[in-house]
Formats: sequence, structure tokens, C-alpha cells
Amino acid sequence: MPLSLQIEDWVRGSHKNAFYHSYGPWTGMTPTQVRAKQLEKLQKLLHHAYEHIPWYKNVFREAGISPRDIRSQVDLQQLPALSRDDIRDRVADMTLPNFGGKVLKSSSSGTTGIPITYYQDMKAMSAGSSAGFHLLRMGGYRFGMSNVHVWGNMASIQHWSSLSSQLKQRVYRRKNIAATLLNDPANIPDVVKQIQDFKPDMIDGYANSLYVIAQYLQTHNLRIPSIKVAFTTAENLEPHQQELIGKALGPVSDLYGCSEINGIGVRPPGEKHYYIFEPHVVVETQALPGQDMQEILVTDLDNYYMPMIRYKIGDLIDVVHPGEEGNAFPFSYFNKVFGRSSDHVVLPNGVKLFPVNIFGGTLYRKYPQITRHRVTWNEQYLRFEFEVNQPFPKEALEADIKTSLAEYRVDYRVEYTPHLLPGKSGKYNYFVKESAKH
Repeated sequence: MPLSLQIEDWVRGSHKNAFYHSYGPWTGMTPTQVRAKQLEKLQKLLHHAYEHIPWYKNVFREAGISPRDIRSQVDLQQLPALSRDDIRDRVADMTLPNFGGKVLKSSSSGTTGIPITYYQDMKAMSAGSSAGFHLLRMGGYRFGMSNVHVWGNMASIQHWSSLSSQLKQRVYRRKNIAATLLNDPANIPDVVKQIQDFKPDMIDGYANSLYVIAQYLQTHNLRIPSIKVAFTTAENLEPHQQELIGKALGPVSDLYGCSEINGIGVRPPGEKHYYIFEPHVVVETQALPGQDMQEILVTDLDNYYMPMIRYKIGDLIDVVHPGEEGNAFPFSYFNKVFGRSSDHVVLPNGVKLFPVNIFGGTLYRKYPQITRHRVTWNEQYLRFEFEVNQPFPKEALEADIKTSLAEYRVDYRVEYTPHLLPGKSGKYNYFVKESAKH
């Protein structure tokens, strides 16, 4: 029984230990048993949403069906997909009325270019966190391992000094390192020394951040022998990055999820499959005209306060394959993901700028009038594009951008438009690189 989860439950009033243990037996089931048990959870969620959530009562009525008509996961296709625009525009109708428990308000990171605000009760938060721990376990983590966590925009980094964060770091034997430190090459030796001195059993963080560390280790012929597994997440993990991280740090496990629905999938070391954590989510795909990749739709089976059913995260994957006997895990899987790529800019002075780490949704959530945003680098300057359709404090936003970029000494432009178009793939990429000729 993980003592760390029990301690956190006691301190926060969460339910992580209970969810963690409820998920445990699923990994020993057959694929058929997993699908049957998952369908039970899905039908229970659908009945709840229909009976208690105004948005979904209307969705079912407009579709001309009731929850009784959903007799399989495939039948979910009778319901429309839930977009980020839906959540942004109708969030009040999507939550459970007259709820007396504690509600957690959060904002998406905004890396798809469409920031949203969403809500969870303590059970939903606990379920997502516990699912995440199971994915870590599937990827090689064990409770009690020490780890270095390379993460954070400015808001989360500031939170690390709080008493609750300090306690959590002690309970989970975790050392937090700000990913933004790696933007300046002069900081990398000190970051590497901090990791070496801590002697972690594992390391996790943005794919680009771990790649930067791996590059330094390889260049200087250094190793951190204590590391047993490296977890990448939040960004596309390219093959060349995986190869170098594997050589310099340790076996690579790639986590897949989003802030709104934590704990979706993992590709363990040596595997080609991203296994979907089906005790917690249902994953579908929706074809896009002229595209080989398909849009991913995720249903959170454990968020009863604000159900997210067939939620379009904004990422593309290949296709969902049903679970197979003989696989490492009995869950459905996909093999490729084209997600929220957060490539970096190398400035003329050698400093690296990762837009998602500096901006993301943390800055823009201060301005609810922004419905979409994009950052473009054309090898000469950054172009910030904002979709805005109502009165808006432009001066305040531009002052925030100026302050955030002051240390980088990079030229930039700010533009506003009533309609920000997606890229050629139909996906709203938060960050785009283009050649200087554009």
C-alpha cells in the first residue's frame, strides 16, 4: 500500500489511494474483460450526465437518443464530439448543479492555442492522478524511487516554494528543477550537477528539456548511473531525441495525457505501443479529410462534476487498436502521436527559447477575451497572433509579453484578428516555425 498516497490523502482530503487500488486488478484482466468492465463505467457516467448535467441532457435530446442506446464503446459515435470552444462558451451548463463538495478550478496549458477553464471535484482529480501513477508504474516507476522533475512555467515554479509543495517533494522524494533554466546554455552545467548530486532513480520532464540535458551529457562524456528510467511528456518525442535520451540518461518511457484529463496513455521502454489506461478513459479517433492521422477523442470515466465525453484534445494519432492477448498490457493502444509540439527557438546569442515554458496558458488565462493564440518564429522575430472578438486590454497584455521576453532580447510583433485559422492539418498549433522568406 503506497504510504505516499495515504499521506497525501490525509493532508489534502483526496482519494488517490482508493482509486489507485481500484485500478490495480485491471492489468491482470484479458482484453475482453477490460472492455466489458470499461463499458460498465461508461454507461454509469452517461446516465449520470444525462440525469444531472444540463449540457448533456440537451446533447442527448438533440441526438435523439438516451443513455440506454449506448450499448458499446462504438455507440458513443452517436454523440457529438466535445470541443474546446464548447467548454469555453458553455462551461456553466457542463457542471453539476448544487454540488456541496470541494471543486478545483484549473486552466489548460493553452499549448493547442485554445486555452480553457475546467473543473474537477476531489474524486476526479484523485482518479486522474492515480491513473498517472499506474502509467508511471507501467513505464518502470516504483513507489519509493527518488526522481528529478524538470518542469514548470513561471506560475508552477513559484508554487514550488509553498508548504504543500515542499511537503509533496519530501513525501515523493522529488527534486524539482525549473525547465526554463535550460533556455540559457550557461545554466546547463549547474542543472546537471544538481541532478548528479541528487542521484535520482528516475527523471521526468518535457521531452525537449531532457534532450538538452542528454546533449550536454553526451558532449562532455558524462553519465548519471543512478537513473533507471527517463519519462518524457507534454511534447512530441522525436526518434532522434528518444535515442539520445536513452543513451545518455536511461530507458525512455513516453507519457501521454493533458491537463484536463490526466493519465491517458504510456509507451513503456522498448515498446512501440502507447497503451491507453482504459480503467480511466475511453479513447476514440475521428478521421480528418485528406489526413493519414486522426483526431483523438477522450472520455474521462471518473469526472462526474464536469463530465468530458468525447473531448477533442487537439492532438492527432494514427488509430486505436484493440487490446491483444500477448501484449505487455491488456489495453487498447495506438502507435503514433502528433501532439502539442513545443519546439524551441535558438536565438542569435545562443539562448534557447521554449514558448510553451514561458507563455503557454499561464500568461494568457489572465485575458479571457483571447479565444485562440499562436506564436510564430520566422528566424528574425516572434509573431504573436491573438483571436479576440470583444473589448480587450491590449496594453496590459503587451506589457506582460514585453516583461516575459526582456531577458531574451528578441524582436517580436503582436497582431490581433477576429478569426485565427488552423494549420494545413486542421490542427491549431500553438507554436509554428517558418523560414525567414515568409
